[in-house]
Order: sequence, then C-alpha cells, then structure tokens
Amino acid sequence: MYEMSEVVIIGAGPAGLLTSIHLDMDVVLLEARKRVGRPPHCTGIVSLETSRLFPREAIAEYYDGLIVVAPNAQSVYIDTRLVRLSRPLLEDILASIAASKGVKLLLGVRADSIEITENGILVKTSKGRRIRARHVVVAEGVAQRLAAKIGLIARGAKLYGLQYLIRLPRRLSDDSRPIAFILGGCAKYGWIVPLHGGRYALLGVAACSHRMSAKLTDQLRRMLGAVYVEDRRGLIPFTRPAPRPCIAYDEGMVCAIGDAVGTVKATSGGGLYAISRLAPSLAAALNKNNPSIYTNVYRGVARVLSKLYTVARLAYAHRLLTKTVIHLAGFVTGGSIALRDYDALGVLEWRRGMRSPCYESSLKRYLGRVMQAAYGSA
Repeated sequence: MYEMSEVVIIGAGPAGLLTSIHLDMDVVLLEARKRVGRPPHCTGIVSLETSRLFPREAIAEYYDGLIVVAPNAQSVYIDTRLVRLSRPLLEDILASIAASKGVKLLLGVRADSIEITENGILVKTSKGRRIRARHVVVAEGVAQRLAAKIGLIARGAKLYGLQYLIRLPRRLSDDSRPIAFILGGCAKYGWIVPLHGGRYALLGVAACSHRMSAKLTDQLRRMLGAVYVEDRRGLIPFTRPAPRPCIAYDEGMVCAIGDAVGTVKATSGGGLYAISRLAPSLAAALNKNNPSIYTNVYRGVARVLSKLYTVARLAYAHRLLTKTVIHLAGFVTGGSIALRDYDALGVLEWRRGMRSPCYESSLKRYLGRVMQAAYGSA
C-alpha cells in the first residue's frame, strides 16, 4: 500500500521548511524529531542582509560588529551588522507557514531509504510507511546518511560542537558584541554570544572530539565565573560542498540541500546563509522540473564555501604564515575591518595550533585574553 505525493522532503529543519513554503505542489515533510526546532544547537548568527530572507519575527538580537581573537592574543574588530535568529522560533514560524500552505508535516517519522523506480521515487520510513513521489528533497542535516547512500556526497570530516547557555556573574556592557576566538589544532574555534542584555551568553567550542570540546568549553566557563544553565551539542560538517546536489531521472529528481551536502561555512559552522540562497531556487527547479535552475545557483554558493574551506585548511596547516597574516591585517587596518555583508563576503578566521608541552599554560593565557575581551577589562 502506497501513499502518493508530488514531493517528499526529508528533514524539517530550516532547509526543508524553507524549501517547502516555496513549492506549488503537494508536499509531505518527514521529520524524525517529535518537534521542530528542538533541541536548538546553533547560535543563529547571520548578517543583516541574510536575516531579511527569513521571517522578521524570528529576530532575537542585533549586534554592531564582531570581535575576532587570534591565538597570538591580537584581536580584530569586524565592523558589520549582525543578527541573531532564534532557531526554535524560526522553525516554529516556518512550520506554521508551511502548514498554512497545505504541507503535510509528519513528526517522529524517519526516512530509511530512497529508491528510484520506473513509477517514481519510493521513500520507505521507520513507521512502515511507503510514499511514492515525483521529487524528493534530502534535507536530513549533518548525518548525511541518505545523501551518501544515493551518491550525492561522500561523508567527510565533522567537528564536534558543544554550546553552553550560561549565566554570567555580572552583566556585560550594553554594546557587547559576539566574540569568535581561534584555537587551532584539534580545537578549531569557539564563540561567546551575549544574550538578553548581557547577563546570559552562548559559549561554545568546535573541536575534533567530544572530549576536547567539552574540556575547553567547561574551562572557559569557569574562567568567566559563569553558571551552567544547559548545553546544546551537535556535529558540524567540515568539508567542501558536494560537487552536485541533484540526481535527475525521466519524470523528476532527487536533490539535497543544507548540511546534507555540506553547504556550511568552514570558518564558523554556519549554514543559514547557504540555505537562504538555495531553498528558493530548489523550489523553483522542482516546480518547473528543471534541475539546472537549482544547480546553477548551487555552484555559485559552493564556490564561496569552497574558498572558505581552503582558507581554513591552509590556516591550520601553516601556523607561522597564519600568525604573520593576522599581525599584518591588524597593523594595516588599525585593528578594524569593515564588511558590508558578513555572510556573502565571509570572515577569514586565521588559526594557529598550540603545541605541547606548554599547551595547558598557553591555553589558559589565551582564554584569559578572551575573558578580557568579553568584559572589556585590561
């Protein structure tokens, strides 16, 4: 017994939801979680320009700039307008819009397989449902399980991200800005994002292992004198975007979007920038049964993300060059760099590893500089 739908979307994160609301066809949206947007595992930081492509009601905070702290303790101020989107609220709003357009959202249902047959594409689920569709969108996130099975991506490296919601011992100043600190080696980068007027913050580290991300996040929390409230964790793709996002057959296509094909900024782990540009073009391609509409836009976004990935890899491998470049950047710019669009232009986060046996003492001094940047103390 089969169910029928013109389009099946696998994954009700921002990528799947945003694609669904641009479609002019019958849509079934499968989501393995019991509720969209939970648990939250992302800061939601985007440029002002990118935020305009999402519902305004999801905006939680505005920031005037970003502070990047390099391993040599030099900090650079990035003069740009940033917005923090509330991920749970964003996904709730998108789900509500999708429902109003007739999208059928099935929660607690995981897609197990995708098969291209003579009569269309067959999606089998964990609940025993068998759905036949003309088009399928894989928006399963960082797991990349189905995208790898159908040959759209070879599973690449991933970072382990751990983010704490913390309560600070004293309120940050009114003009507090997000801080990105560069670690290098196994521990790649971290962040502090002030919330709710500066008394709460998101504190996180992305590293090559759960153990390292947990160790550094907790060490920084203690140095800040902050109280742990809750944690949010997840994997972050650290790879180039997949070379192709679609497989076309006679009557339709299977396409992937978001983390499923690695469209993530390697310098920050952010994926909303790519999703906001790709979802409308993917929906247009499905509506017109023309995959080139999507693949042309995808190639442009993938080129930008591939360059950021190359820069990140070079920065990890050539530590002396990285240190020299960040010194020169600070000297030439006077410690401030202006970006019109943080997302479209990217931020090159130069990184250097910390060598043993002085790793622990170097780390302590370095995180101390991060704490000074957070509180503005000398």
